[in-house]
Amino acid sequence: MPRLPRTSIALLLSLAGCAGVAPVRDAETRAAFPTPDELLDHRLVAALAGDSVVLWTGRVGARFDVGAQTWAPLPENPWSRDGDAPRLVALDDATLAAAYVVRGAEAALHVDTYSLASGAWSTLARLPIADVEEPGVRGELALGELVQVDGELLVLFGHRYVGAPVQGALVARSGAWRAITSGAAPPFCADSSFAYAHRGRVVYGGYADVVRDTAATWERRADAWGPVHELHARYDFGHCCSGDALYVVGGVWSSFMPRPLREGLLHALAEDAWSPWPVDLGPGGRRSPAVCWTDRGVFVWGGDAIVYGRDRPRAEPQRSGWLFAAGAAPGTPIATESAPSAGADRICLWTGREVFVLGRGADDGAALEVHAYDPTADRWRALPSFAR
Repeated sequence: MPRLPRTSIALLLSLAGCAGVAPVRDAETRAAFPTPDELLDHRLVAALAGDSVVLWTGRVGARFDVGAQTWAPLPENPWSRDGDAPRLVALDDATLAAAYVVRGAEAALHVDTYSLASGAWSTLARLPIADVEEPGVRGELALGELVQVDGELLVLFGHRYVGAPVQGALVARSGAWRAITSGAAPPFCADSSFAYAHRGRVVYGGYADVVRDTAATWERRADAWGPVHELHARYDFGHCCSGDALYVVGGVWSSFMPRPLREGLLHALAEDAWSPWPVDLGPGGRRSPAVCWTDRGVFVWGGDAIVYGRDRPRAEPQRSGWLFAAGAAPGTPIATESAPSAGADRICLWTGREVFVLGRGADDGAALEVHAYDPTADRWRALPSFAR
């Protein structure tokens, strides 16, 4: 099975790392809120930096000031284009990093930074795709995950074909690249995946193919992948990390007739050990629920229950959820008064006091819904939204 040559990518990345990439700023870019269609798009990502929740579509975005309860548009990124789902992470309280793929004549994997203080985008690093792809390689190069580990950014990517290994590179704050080993790497998970850093290690995994999920841990110091764990195949799952453990919640088992998964998986990061997490998400399970870690445990909200009719399964949007104490089941039901509309694919972030939940309303033409949930008081409140 064809694979991206390790020598060519390592050479390219080492050359890029020696030369570095000078930051490029564009003060002429316009600021605009995302359109309703962009908010509905699966490419919408979010990150929390300091007291700001930042949304980004890969082109335009918006910033919510948690203290002032106000929205402001982000300047348009001058280099990004419509394409694969981007990734967004906070480097610190004032800076975010974004990764995305640009195709066409200038095809490249980009890593940019955005300053909340200056409102400016800067190019951090750029990897030309044409320099690493070879004729005959099946499947296009796609972005996987972006995670910060020991002050550097680990970018994971790969080709969209079954069995392709995940590849990656570390990006320093200077913009220098360094390839990571692809030896014994787990399969690239092009759709449903996760990546979390813990004490110099990164656990990566997700939906590898129709019969399995895989997961493996990369050690930064040794630059080596550990054993590949084969898990029950699932996609459209939720996930979060407590700092010591990774939780995978719900999802759908991939088969000709998709079967909802009611339970979860628990990964102890220090031991690199996986085990079943015996939660119960109800008969229809939950596809694409909103999941995040809070000071009261794992927050699970919404998603779709998969219900079987006479001939085929159907998705029924849910307006309910639970709080699960760390590693424990059953969960405590979450209040529904003043809660968001039923639906899947919502974004949720823990601000340190509340869970910030946002997504489209039940009506496809509705504006963005924004809510905050206090797990201590078990209470929802609506937050201001924006319209374009």
